[in-house]
Amino acid sequence: MRIGSMVISAWAAALFFAAVPAAQAQDEPAKAPAKGQAAPAPAEKSGSILDSFYLEMAPEFSTGQFGAPLRSVLMYFPATLGFDYDGIAASLTVPFEIERAGANVAFVGGKPVRVGGSKGNVNTVAGLGDLILDAGYYFFEEHDGLPSLFVGGELKCPTANVAQGLGTGSFDEMIRVSSSITFFSHLKASLSLGYEWIGQPTNIPVSTLEYHNTIVLGAGAGYALTKSNELWARYDLTTRIATGTPAFQLLSAEWDHYFSNDDKLFISVGMGLSSSAPALMLTVGYQIWF
Repeated sequence: MRIGSMVISAWAAALFFAAVPAAQAQDEPAKAPAKGQAAPAPAEKSGSILDSFYLEMAPEFSTGQFGAPLRSVLMYFPATLGFDYDGIAASLTVPFEIERAGANVAFVGGKPVRVGGSKGNVNTVAGLGDLILDAGYYFFEEHDGLPSLFVGGELKCPTANVAQGLGTGSFDEMIRVSSSITFFSHLKASLSLGYEWIGQPTNIPVSTLEYHNTIVLGAGAGYALTKSNELWARYDLTTRIATGTPAFQLLSAEWDHYFSNDDKLFISVGMGLSSSAPALMLTVGYQIWF
């Protein structure tokens, strides 16, 4: 394991299991940071520290040719256990993957990304994906028209089956800074910028296919229809991962609904803007607070 992954792993574990002091309750619903997006400042919760844990299920369906003659169909079923309390946010994501791919596609940070050319054959494989550990801290919370500032790290652990093509067999690490702000009570904006160290696949020599470190950008514009309903337009960009492949670009629309008990339902429909991204991506998720 490289030094970067050791540092992020230790930092993430320390944050995830840190003991934090009690905080005063607020009226706004808690909003855990979305993958790859700027994280809104959390609402502190009263009561037991167990109230600051949540479980999120967000099945994702994506399809496209990814620059290959044959169409690929991928299903991603992540289960995320998260923690959001007193400025500390952390999560552990355990995904299950089903792939019927005609192109060399890998899940990077939970997104299906083209990492090479055609596979030459199409077969269906399924199994455990790569575990993803996130942790970070809100240095500033959004208030009085001022934006939030969240700094975090992400570690992808190579738990997926390399022989089946469900993973690369290597660690990936990312550092990310994100911010969000609200204008005139209804208009919202978010921005995140990260740098990801991509590990070279264990079963592919550098002379055959070399992976590159990437810059990850996420931008969003939202509108609060009511206190419980928000509409978002998002743009995601990841610079090229492998030589000869374009950058990952995805444009998506999302609806978020917050319940009175802080639970959240969200539906997202995305369209790829490059051959490294799926032509269509559909996500339906639900977040339950304990």
